[in-house]
Amino acid sequence: MPRAKTLPPKRRVYWWSEELAQMRQACLAARRASSRHLRRRSRDPGQDGPLLAAYKTAKKALQIAIAQAKEQAREEMLATLNQDPWGRPYKTVRGKLRPWAPPITETMEPALLGSVVATLFPAQEDHTPPAMRPHAMASIDPPDPVSEGELGAAMLRLKAKNVAPGPDGIPGKVWVLAEEALGQRLRALFTACLEQGRFPAAWKRGRLVLLKKEGRPADSPSAYRPIGSVLGPLLWNIGYDWVLRGHQIGGVSVTCYADDTLVTARGVDFGEAGRRATAGVANIVRRIRQLGLKVALEKSEALCFHGPRRAPPPGSHLVVGGTRIEVGDTLKYLGLNLDGRWSFGAHFHKLAPKLLKTAGARALEYHGVPAYLQAVIADYLSDREVMCVTPRGVVRRQSSCGVPQGSVLGPLLWNIGYDWVLRGSLTTGVGVTCYADDTLVTASGVDFVEAARRATAGVATVVQRIRRLGLEVALDKSEALCFHGPRQAPPAGSHLSVGGTQIALGRTLKYLGLTLDPRWSFRAHFERLAPRLLRVAGALGTLMPNLGGPSSFSRRLYMGVVRSMALYGAPVWYDAMSDHNAMLMRRAQRHLAIREIRGYRTVSADASLALAGSMPWDLHALVLAALYQWRGDQRSQGQRPAPREVEAERARLEQSAVERWRDRLAVSRAGRRTCQALLPVLEEWMRRGHGRLSYRLTQVLTGHGCFGAYLAQIGRELTGRCHHCDGREEDTAQHTLESCPAWAREREDLIAVVGGDLSLAAVVARMAGSREAFAAVQTFCESVLLQKEEAERVREASADAPMIRRRRTGRWRGRYALLLPPP
Repeated sequence: MPRAKTLPPKRRVYWWSEELAQMRQACLAARRASSRHLRRRSRDPGQDGPLLAAYKTAKKALQIAIAQAKEQAREEMLATLNQDPWGRPYKTVRGKLRPWAPPITETMEPALLGSVVATLFPAQEDHTPPAMRPHAMASIDPPDPVSEGELGAAMLRLKAKNVAPGPDGIPGKVWVLAEEALGQRLRALFTACLEQGRFPAAWKRGRLVLLKKEGRPADSPSAYRPIGSVLGPLLWNIGYDWVLRGHQIGGVSVTCYADDTLVTARGVDFGEAGRRATAGVANIVRRIRQLGLKVALEKSEALCFHGPRRAPPPGSHLVVGGTRIEVGDTLKYLGLNLDGRWSFGAHFHKLAPKLLKTAGARALEYHGVPAYLQAVIADYLSDREVMCVTPRGVVRRQSSCGVPQGSVLGPLLWNIGYDWVLRGSLTTGVGVTCYADDTLVTASGVDFVEAARRATAGVATVVQRIRRLGLEVALDKSEALCFHGPRQAPPAGSHLSVGGTQIALGRTLKYLGLTLDPRWSFRAHFERLAPRLLRVAGALGTLMPNLGGPSSFSRRLYMGVVRSMALYGAPVWYDAMSDHNAMLMRRAQRHLAIREIRGYRTVSADASLALAGSMPWDLHALVLAALYQWRGDQRSQGQRPAPREVEAERARLEQSAVERWRDRLAVSRAGRRTCQALLPVLEEWMRRGHGRLSYRLTQVLTGHGCFGAYLAQIGRELTGRCHHCDGREEDTAQHTLESCPAWAREREDLIAVVGGDLSLAAVVARMAGSREAFAAVQTFCESVLLQKEEAERVREASADAPMIRRRRTGRWRGRYALLLPPP
């Protein structure tokens, strides 16, 4: 029987206060007095009315106080977004905050819990890993003592991650704060662990935590992860730095940036510099390969910097690992760019999480990992235990396979051990692509039959090599997809058969966050992505009201969150960008752009994006795809563009995209008045560093707001005439800005700053180029629109006003529809 769940106590709402509690008590007392009075057989009828009126008065006062408290609490919550845009309000609307609940392991049936734990942490089995002849001798030298710098670097990585504490209950940030007092003792402890090849038993204990994920059953092993002590990962961070520490060679230094490694060597002449460079590069290459990576020496380049008449002999070169690297003009500093080819992989798609010690140890020997690190890893993988809280208490289980999720050691062991799978030969026309824990087997053929035959053989080969490592492949959860041209689809019901398991060909395949389809149209990808973008945009929109709320900086930041989601994988799918796919993205972008400019929801996409200075996302995708292609072309030619060159190319591409956007706005029919005014100064408007759009300023720029013409268009006015002058002219945004005599005094102050030309194009041009002009226009709009809004509220409250002008509340809603003019 599952453990009975008790009802949690009522939690205090965020807007509650002691004053509201007293008012609620008074309201309840008034209601109780009135109801008890009405139940009495002999009562004074004259008290019925006063007691009921007292209750209604108290209830109304309580309702008003609650509404005011909610509004005040919301304003305070939104005000915090300017200091911390990723704080509690953001987490709330994104669904990242969950109420407290007891551990799910306490409510699970014992049999189900035992089955899940046994599946997630399988026992050690007898297994003989494949033979791997070591290509590098492991160092037997004792490790160097852990230095203060190494501990500090590991602490910085621990500080950057907000991970949950382990069974000891000590968060990682506490250890960071205690570094000054305990740093020397920690360094001595870590040094002793490395020297003795020991991993403390307390750090090998993990606490089982159940993570509920969307679309996965609660008993799925992938919903669990063990959390251990944070000192364990801290030790692994220090041990992992061995890869980055090379033996010091006189006159040689190493500079790393991303996947580029630069080795420089100095000498009195070319001979000495060349010898030092060869030794330094060989040392770095060896250490990189011991990590499980590969270095494409044949693609490396060398350059010699020298003075006049001191060039190296013609045909000079370096020889590293049997590879000849030609040297150009060089003298004193010999720079060698190593093109790191990150060819390591991870486990097969939908692979059961099971890593045996024998295969990992054999792989460590193959890559020549130092003996002391091999000893520490071996000790870590032995005598480990996992704790979980159950209704019967704490249960401990021995574990010899797997590593804690989020551990530094986990990806390292996967990469080193699984590299053996990728070193095997494959059938002609078959390829393997790996990224993290996703593995994609591809096969090509002149027709479906040949491609399916090759794919079957290729998958069988990969699965066989995976199983030789002692791993398991969940073929029943694998997916297959056939890419084909027009009228070349495979027969209905086609499938692949691997190991007796049939893998049906699907209509889509999700890989690395992209939904692939047989025709590479990415229509299914955008149809799945669009609802997600709209949900996130709608949730973030609640944090961005038109009046008040966060600043423009935070609004632009939230728009960037959704943009990064929309543009994921842009270099892959941009060539398949269609009008339909662009329209799906534009919906979410328009929603956020309107929130950024604080405009009415009826503002068009073109006008809202132009005012927000946000280029359409499909053009952003064009920039990303073109930049990706440019960098690939540069690398194929043996060139490594510097960051300054990349930024220059990005600026050129963005300039070209803005020109395309300008062409779109020139022929746009929606929001034409706003678009035509912004076209001449579009780039200046986008890059201006002053002025922020407000609710009332946006009304004047878009024409959507408190104007008779707009209100008549949406059915809130019978006519569009102006109520503030003789009523002969139509009340538009331009009429309010330029000619309505009711605002002559405010207009004089505006003309004194921006000049006599009050056409929207002239006003926008002055706003884009002058901070004072922007402030003057904003002041005019705030002053005039406030008066127009107040006058509109007076007309709505007037008993003589037509019913169409009254507020549509209560019983007026149905009758209001009958008064609307015919379409």
